[in-house]
Amino acid sequence: MRYRKLGKTGLEVSVIGFGCNQIGSDKRGYKDFTLARDAIFFALDHGINYFDTADVYGDRKSEEWLGSILGTKRSNVIISTKAGLTGDGGRNGHPDHLRKSLENSLKKLKTDYVDIFYLHRPDPKIPIAESIIAIDKLIQEGKTRFGGVSQLDKKDLETIKTSNAISCVQYCLNFFNFQTTYSVMSIIRERDYGFFTYSPMSSGWILKDKYYFLAEKRFPYLMPQYYRPEFPLFKEIVQATGKYEINMHQLAFGWMLSHQDVHSVICGTASVDQLQENIKAVDLHVTSELIEKVNNVIKKYAVEKRRIRKVIWGVGMKLRKVLRG
Repeated sequence: MRYRKLGKTGLEVSVIGFGCNQIGSDKRGYKDFTLARDAIFFALDHGINYFDTADVYGDRKSEEWLGSILGTKRSNVIISTKAGLTGDGGRNGHPDHLRKSLENSLKKLKTDYVDIFYLHRPDPKIPIAESIIAIDKLIQEGKTRFGGVSQLDKKDLETIKTSNAISCVQYCLNFFNFQTTYSVMSIIRERDYGFFTYSPMSSGWILKDKYYFLAEKRFPYLMPQYYRPEFPLFKEIVQATGKYEINMHQLAFGWMLSHQDVHSVICGTASVDQLQENIKAVDLHVTSELIEKVNNVIKKYAVEKRRIRKVIWGVGMKLRKVLRG
């Protein structure tokens, strides 16, 4: 396992982080405690030292299971948790909620502190400065070592960048989602934030065989997936990597970690096999020539260029729901 210094925190973090979203979930992932324990022990045995959870993860069981499984190993790892999402589509960034949530998380995790406490998403009803002040107080009380924010737009990140309470950020980064992350890179670099990315496989879309099938077809226009906004970019990446002996899984990790500002990639998995594949992918060297080809493709695409496809895809998905009744 490789490690990188986590920005201004000074912590050494594994380049793969264990995403705990599916720990304890009744719908998918590690539904069984024993399976979750096996996966976490496998991660520890292979050098992963960062575990990312939240109050709402795993149908609100993720933190409790993680704390029980880590036990005495807690002092050897970096744990982050989050608050600010209500679990039903709402947001709550009120200082009282953030405090109550973290205190409850500490009980579930069976620890006196977390290493990083994130505002999961900003609450439009609460000035973000109030949420950040609340996190700062929790740092002063020793309930969290560092504060963080997740998926803030550039305007909000500019607003809070002078606060010493924020040391870490999380952003989505993959071949399909990069615009927001790229827009804040200069601030991340300027403030020396610890930088985590998540959703490296775009919830599995990047690995779907149907995309490879479409990318190789000459006339794919009658296939619904062709109109997914990200498809043209994906097709060009497939074509650019044609002569290289590398799969999309390996390329995705190599590309993300080629960004020196990225310190760790948070990977959510549903099995030990998937976790093992992620670890293998990180160990593979991706040539600078291939990375440059991918970056050249990425540079060509912006949200504005995909508006028509986004409209067609959105209408298609709504129609599909109606037909399915």
